[in-house]
Amino acid sequence: DRMLAAQKASGKLLSVFQNRRWDGDFLTVKALLERGELGSLRYVELAWQGFGAWGGWRGEAAMGGGRFFDLGAHLVDQLLLLFPQPVERVYSVIRRDYEGTDTDSEALVIVSFAGGGTGVLDLSGTSAIEKPRWRVQGSRATFVKYGLDPQEKAMILGEIDAAREAPEMFGKLHDGKSERVVPTLPGRWRSYYESVAATLQTGAPPSVPLADSRRAMQVIDAALKSAETGQTVTF
Repeated sequence: DRMLAAQKASGKLLSVFQNRRWDGDFLTVKALLERGELGSLRYVELAWQGFGAWGGWRGEAAMGGGRFFDLGAHLVDQLLLLFPQPVERVYSVIRRDYEGTDTDSEALVIVSFAGGGTGVLDLSGTSAIEKPRWRVQGSRATFVKYGLDPQEKAMILGEIDAAREAPEMFGKLHDGKSERVVPTLPGRWRSYYESVAATLQTGAPPSVPLADSRRAMQVIDAALKSAETGQTVTF
């Protein structure tokens, strides 16, 4: 809120780095919803599994380390984009089972939305067997997909624009009668930076509105409070 006030007073651009709005898998889920292939959205589970603690800043809570503050913050953003309905309740369990580090090893967050929608974030650093990255259940079909967006690995190699997902990692859509493979749309993190440039140069609306970022922070704060108290936080 203080940052929002400073932005308003200064007239400068304030933007939160939500590059994973341009993950290929997220763009694919959005396209399925927009085409009506999933029907009305009922349940979304976003998982990020791994095995073992990190070193460096990711292994220090004071530096913003831990699974919930890493990819977890992006998964909160993705979930809230899929469910624009008001958040009603947040319940979470956060564990710190690693030796030699104070970061979270597990974060399970359940978000209930007005109208009956449910979102689950399952962030585990103690799972040697991964879960689907996406499980999306609608009134017409269910979509399941494994694996992470390939842009980060490509970026490290200096060839982010060449990032493409291998066909064997494509997701599957099942309508209760038949199953089909859904090719993953190409992701494009570069779009975030281009949107910042467009806002500065032409006044185009920001691609990551501050109201979205504030809403995500409310859910993150509620999840931390729920984990600390063991109680559901009601909005």
